[in-house]
Amino acid sequence: MHEDDSTVEERLAVRLVGEFEDVVRVERLEPDGSPTADWRLAMADGRAADVEVTWDTNEAGRRFESQLAEEHADESALRRRRSRREWPDPRLSMAWSVRVYDHAPASNRRPLKELVAALIAVLVDVEDAGGTPQQMLEAARQRLVDPQEHFGRHDWLSDRRASSTPSADFGDFMLQWGRDTGYWYPQQLVDSFESPPRRVHVLKVSESDTPRRGVVRTSPAVPDPAWGEYEHMLATVQRHIDKKTTQAQMENAPGLKWLFVVLDDKMAAVQLDDYFGPACQELEVSERCPYQVLDRIRFDYFDEVWITGRAFQDRSHIVLRLFKSGAAPQQKVIARTDLVAS
Repeated sequence: MHEDDSTVEERLAVRLVGEFEDVVRVERLEPDGSPTADWRLAMADGRAADVEVTWDTNEAGRRFESQLAEEHADESALRRRRSRREWPDPRLSMAWSVRVYDHAPASNRRPLKELVAALIAVLVDVEDAGGTPQQMLEAARQRLVDPQEHFGRHDWLSDRRASSTPSADFGDFMLQWGRDTGYWYPQQLVDSFESPPRRVHVLKVSESDTPRRGVVRTSPAVPDPAWGEYEHMLATVQRHIDKKTTQAQMENAPGLKWLFVVLDDKMAAVQLDDYFGPACQELEVSERCPYQVLDRIRFDYFDEVWITGRAFQDRSHIVLRLFKSGAAPQQKVIARTDLVAS
């Protein structure tokens, strides 16, 4: 199997198909000017299936995350892992763990290095003031407030009216007003009028591993609100079906056409876990595995649609297999350790 250019999600899909089918040959399909899928699988019973793999992820969120964390593929677990990004600074002596939240990464396009620089300046001031780690933690949290909280502490509108230049550009005024009122990152005050601002939360401060060499370790968070019980998951899968149907990448498939939707660790995967994974054991028996709701997913172009996401407690793989023929859906929950051992 040629995997050099395949993604970890594409390789995961092949492994999961192998939990349902006796796959005897896997061919990586390379574009040759005509529409192609990702894989061609041959089964022991003579059937062949072209498999297109699509990964549901938030691209704007991933751009945000990439600035605050390091990502690498874990081949043993067939998943992507993230580690905190480190920002050493000779002015610091402590190790700070900070999480940055972004509710609107698509519209918050300002480089995060500016925010981190302002954050580090605050932490330098906090360390210079001294105190126990807990006192430093509380002092940093008091300084790193959201724009809304800062606006609540000050009356910027009255200050603008009283300004000697009330007709000045709003952005210029707000930047200067932020500096005058001691806000830690004045540019965020300006940006907050355009989109929901990023939020900074200091998680922990401790002695640095290396004496007299401090560091800030950042981790990103992109809140992912959703609606209903399983409606968001169904809509997410349908969106990928519709997109791939429009692209018609399997026109030359000699056998079956399968679409494999890999859900990122967001709310669609949470709903999959809630109703079809280990978490469904917390529901009433009548609510578990409501296969009837899967009839809402419509696909004519594909013979089968596969859906997978990871359970949030034990990280097992939840797999749903849907058939255009109308056959009953198939489902498996595959332990992470079983997949690695296979």
